[in-house]
Amino acid sequence: MCLRTQDHLLVEASLRQGFGRASARAFAEPGASPQYTPDRAFTLARVDLRLRIDPTVHHVEGVAKLQIQPTPTGLGRVILDLDEVNVTSVTDGVGAPLRFRHEDGKLEVFGLTGAAVVIVCYTASPRRGMYFVGPDAAHPDRRHEVWTQCQDQDGHFVFPCFDHPSVKHPFGLVVEAPSRYTVIGNGQLQRAEPGGDGFTTWVYEQAEPIPAYLVTVVVAELTAVEDHVGALSLRYLARPETSADDLRRVFGNTPRMVTMLAGLTGVPFPWARYDQVVVADFIFGGMENVAATTLTDLVLTDAEAATAYDAEPLLMHELGHQWFGDLVTCQDWSQAWLNEGWATFTELLWVEHSRGDAEGAFYIFDLARHYFDEAEGRYSRPIVSYDFREPIDVFDRHLYEKGACVLNTLRHELGAERFWPAVRRYLGERGHNTAHTRHFQRALEDTTGRSLDGFFQQWVYSPGFPDLTVALSWDDGLLQIKVEQRQSGEWVPQAFHFGLVVAWTGEDGVEQRVTLPVRERARVWAVPCGDRPRSVRVDPGVRVLARVRLEAPGGWLRAALAEDACPVMRIRAAEALGESAAPDAVAALTKALTQDGMWAVRAEVARVLGKVKGAAAQAALIGALDSEPDARARKAIVEALATLRAPAVIARLLRVAEGDSSLLAEAEAVKTLGRLRAPEVFAAAARALGRDAWADVRRSRALEGLGASRDAAALPILKEWTAPDRSPRARAAAISALGALGDDLPELRRPITQHLVEVIEAAPFRAQLAAIAALGRLKDPSALGALGALHRGALDGRTRRAAYEAMAEVRDGQSPDRALAGLRGLVETLERQQLGLRERLDRLTPPESA
Repeated sequence: MCLRTQDHLLVEASLRQGFGRASARAFAEPGASPQYTPDRAFTLARVDLRLRIDPTVHHVEGVAKLQIQPTPTGLGRVILDLDEVNVTSVTDGVGAPLRFRHEDGKLEVFGLTGAAVVIVCYTASPRRGMYFVGPDAAHPDRRHEVWTQCQDQDGHFVFPCFDHPSVKHPFGLVVEAPSRYTVIGNGQLQRAEPGGDGFTTWVYEQAEPIPAYLVTVVVAELTAVEDHVGALSLRYLARPETSADDLRRVFGNTPRMVTMLAGLTGVPFPWARYDQVVVADFIFGGMENVAATTLTDLVLTDAEAATAYDAEPLLMHELGHQWFGDLVTCQDWSQAWLNEGWATFTELLWVEHSRGDAEGAFYIFDLARHYFDEAEGRYSRPIVSYDFREPIDVFDRHLYEKGACVLNTLRHELGAERFWPAVRRYLGERGHNTAHTRHFQRALEDTTGRSLDGFFQQWVYSPGFPDLTVALSWDDGLLQIKVEQRQSGEWVPQAFHFGLVVAWTGEDGVEQRVTLPVRERARVWAVPCGDRPRSVRVDPGVRVLARVRLEAPGGWLRAALAEDACPVMRIRAAEALGESAAPDAVAALTKALTQDGMWAVRAEVARVLGKVKGAAAQAALIGALDSEPDARARKAIVEALATLRAPAVIARLLRVAEGDSSLLAEAEAVKTLGRLRAPEVFAAAARALGRDAWADVRRSRALEGLGASRDAAALPILKEWTAPDRSPRARAAAISALGALGDDLPELRRPITQHLVEVIEAAPFRAQLAAIAALGRLKDPSALGALGALHRGALDGRTRRAAYEAMAEVRDGQSPDRALAGLRGLVETLERQQLGLRERLDRLTPPESA
């Protein structure tokens, strides 16, 4: 499951605004208890599911046939997960009724003494697990579709199951749907038989065992492009108006991706086929259902957006899951980094394979920065964490980005020649089964002979990361290297242990390197190196998960910025030069802004110059817009101009906002005008609000610009765009912008809070999450009631978690007296909830159903 798409970046941006760096707090909610793999009183050997679905009617008729077997020690209570459905009957394999009780999300079946078949008939109008999409006020022409999203544990809202990743079994699927629709399921399509009632029956067989969360059903009108790699069938499916050329442009590298990962792992693609299915209004970036990934429609970029948004990391992520997560599944959600960390690591592998080591170094550097932001601005936790309220809580940047960075560090620690044979062993031993981190560690140790207890303890079972300051100097033939670790926090290792590569190049161009055994919190090494080096590199290639700040002579930094082959070395040099802001440093940065050969370095140099400020930086940034060819770098330059309020800057931004070769730069220019408090933002926003774009990015950034303007005149415009008939992405942007406006203008805080409270209850997911973050940013205690209601009762776990963090933010922002009153209120609420729980436990057991 992938969270990191352009669509979700908007939500993340609102969360970052609401929950700032100073608000970092404990990961687990108060009262959260450890979550371990549940006991099993029986074995679920197979599930056959038959569904009748009409996408135009929010209703499902289901029949589930479950094969129950005793464990080696006998058959215990047969309790299945099943919620928000109407159970009409429960029978055995020959149709004899079985006694059952269905309450509180559990279906208990009585009277079984050994191996048995249980058939459950039911109807449902699902609110979770299965989603019905169709026309609405914002999309009157949208086609009807149905798709499932069962991760993390929402399968039991669609069918009876043991809804936990530790339970895997074969699965059969039969779906009856109106004949104009295509039905996608797991495994092999056995047949599709038209009936006389206008419905077609689709039959799929998933022979290999899978968990409930990886079951998929899609019912939609679809067009398909077929491809293959060897004998493996590949299909790319999307709404009928999508051209075959667009599908090939977006998905055309899939055969190369499959070939790469099969070669590295030594395991051929594990399933009979692979479909990639694009659906409308998907609630994640992608979902790695076995043999049939579901994807957000944002992957279907037009020519304008394709220059700025690359879907291939998302496609690679979901494909990587077919091995890591689907073939080998995490034993429980505390171990989910074995799914998500690995899938994110495969993104890096693809970037290295398809674009080279330089792009790969920047990719892992950028992943690490995203993790650092969460660890310092939200919370810090071990990758493997057992204490959480519900599974979705752990699906964060620790699981994804840190997990990938740790795997990259492990690959370099062991060497690729040892790492990949160990991975092959792990997949071979745990394939079609579940895995715990100890299984992965044991495969590594058994293959390499290395003891890895220390590695896993500091990188996986402890929070934090090495926060390094590396001071470099040369004196009398010695390269002096001082390494300080500055990380802090509860349970964070005071001194991480790792090897740090330092390389230096002399005037003759010959590179030498040494690996320093970093063990202490601070240490100085004096390394013989002869003549004074021309440049020095710290961790070239980004082998270690660490943040590195350089302190070095200006000449070394300028040489690294101009000449180093690794883009991350150039970026670190630029950051260090920006700290000095000396004229020769600014001159070097100005040169790199237009002459560096990689877009990412030019983008980072632009950000550094934006922090430097001054006339020279301003001239460099404005001038770079005349020549910068890359859409992503152009956006970074526009963002950097937000620190430079001058007539020339505003004039140049207005030109970009009127139209630019980069869609993202054009949209960002309107937002930057707002950040500069330029009155011209209103006219620029009016133009942008009238123009369509991929992901509605023009409207979204225009609304954000109005929110940043500190002008009360923006209030009615923003409120207008929170209406239900506005597009979901623009609506969420308007809501987020209201939070920014109220934060800047205290006199508007209460009326904005009142408006958001009115909006929040019935809002869809994106708008609701944006409103929660905005209320957290506003810190008005009058929002606590609405936030508390969402924390208790929202359907989506992400919404519940966000509401908890927003409530904490509001309470943190109150005066001591108000904070004490809020704490008392929280205690009273918890006491009432506890009393209610006791009353439920004290109730008489209800009668069994016949």
